[in-house]
Amino acid sequence: MLQINRLTGIKTRAMIRPWTDSQFDKPEPPTICDLDDIFRTEGVDLTVQACQKAIAEWGGSINDITHTVAVTSTNTGAPGYDFLVGRKLGLSITTEQTLLAGVGCAGGMSAIRNASNIACAASARGQAARILVMACEINCTQIRCALEHAARNPKETKISAVLFGDGAAAFIMCNELAAEARSKAIYSMVESTVTSLPNSTQDMGLFADPLGTEIISLYMKNLSLTSRLLGFRVEITKEVAVKSVASILPTFKKMLPSFVASSSSSSAKTLDVQDFDWAVHPGGIAILKGAQRELQLSHEQLRASYEIYEHRGNTASVTILSVLDKLRTMGEGRDNVVACSFGPGMIIEMATLKRCRS
Repeated sequence: MLQINRLTGIKTRAMIRPWTDSQFDKPEPPTICDLDDIFRTEGVDLTVQACQKAIAEWGGSINDITHTVAVTSTNTGAPGYDFLVGRKLGLSITTEQTLLAGVGCAGGMSAIRNASNIACAASARGQAARILVMACEINCTQIRCALEHAARNPKETKISAVLFGDGAAAFIMCNELAAEARSKAIYSMVESTVTSLPNSTQDMGLFADPLGTEIISLYMKNLSLTSRLLGFRVEITKEVAVKSVASILPTFKKMLPSFVASSSSSSAKTLDVQDFDWAVHPGGIAILKGAQRELQLSHEQLRASYEIYEHRGNTASVTILSVLDKLRTMGEGRDNVVACSFGPGMIIEMATLKRCRS
């Protein structure tokens, strides 16, 4: 595990509990019920904190929030965690709620896309929309299982123990009928798309397994490792990084004409890859370096993705929202931004954005 950790390029990760926490420091690994309780208490509390920060920066009244869109890949159940978050925040009982599942690391972009669609629908009805978007992932609960497996199978290693971190993120998305849209906006959404990659269903997945086995295949520098652990069954093949990187440019080229058409600037006709800052989901160092090489990007264009990956690791659906948040603090940057992430299926989610300068 330590050798793999050195190869990931991750310097620090955040977790809600240390490895030596009493919940994990027992002869037997925690049960699924124990892990569910951790998410639906501490995970919910973490999400509430993220939402409170987003609401405070937005500056509006919680009573004005019309919708919520939430996503997670590390919890299931009903009511969803978004319902619990809403009650703790004091959201109106008439707030419309949407909870996304099954989208894995692509979840942050999926939440952006769905919130945008809701905002556009409200605009068509002549109504203001103020949508609270949230994501939460608690991955530290996998570590006890990884250590259990390492003790029993020293020749096999689990990558999730050295790759994933915990986190929550939130933001407010408004349509143009919300009075604060122009004065408070950071990014303006232009277009989003989701594309299924052909012949890739077997390459990435997360499944509940009654036998409590989890399978991960990791390929790094021609090293193949397979793990069977307690918990969910995760499947990741060596093709994930290759197919993710290969999908970025074709997806961008498909979206570029509509982005150009939406711009009033005459110079927009010459826009290309180099004219955008890129917020790429850092699923692993191979994806970041592959995207930089394939698109001929500078390190500076991917600065936020590298920064989040190095200091937070991969936090699944939360990651791309963290990258966009970090990007807005890293200098003036380019006027145009592309954000993309990858998830089970496999799918690529991409959106084109404009910075709101005033």
